[in-house]
Amino acid sequence: MSIVDLQPIGRRIEVEPGTDLLTAAQKAGVDLVAACGGVGICGTCRVRLMRGQLSPLTLTEEDQLRPEEIAQGYRLACQAVPLSDVRLDIPPESLPVQQKMQVDGRESEFEIIPNVVPVDLALPAPTIEDLRADLTRANQAVTAAGHDPLQGDRRQL
Repeated sequence: MSIVDLQPIGRRIEVEPGTDLLTAAQKAGVDLVAACGGVGICGTCRVRLMRGQLSPLTLTEEDQLRPEEIAQGYRLACQAVPLSDVRLDIPPESLPVQQKMQVDGRESEFEIIPNVVPVDLALPAPTIEDLRADLTRANQAVTAAGHDPLQGDRRQL
């Protein structure tokens, strides 16, 4: 059994001997881009070995990876098998867009506009001098507090 540590995602999984890194990542709930379905011909499931030992380079990897990438520890997840506990760095281009945004920390700013807003009202009891309907008096108090008038259908209550 080997432990595969997937960074910067922060997931770890224990895998059986002979399990490739793409399968390990998928079992850990990390989707890697693998346009060829793990056959090794697309070269999109690149990972970088940070610590540990992997199986020797395959001919497919030698064909898909540039010599400088190999020197930096890059491998194809669908081709490499851990021989010990390993720690991998997953580059953003190997992740689908959703996870890439999460990893890169890109956040869009947005304003939350709730459909319902609590407003504290203190309405005096109706008097013989003030014969306005309760809804009318409540709407005047709500609009005086700077909110839109109350909306709703009393027939559905």
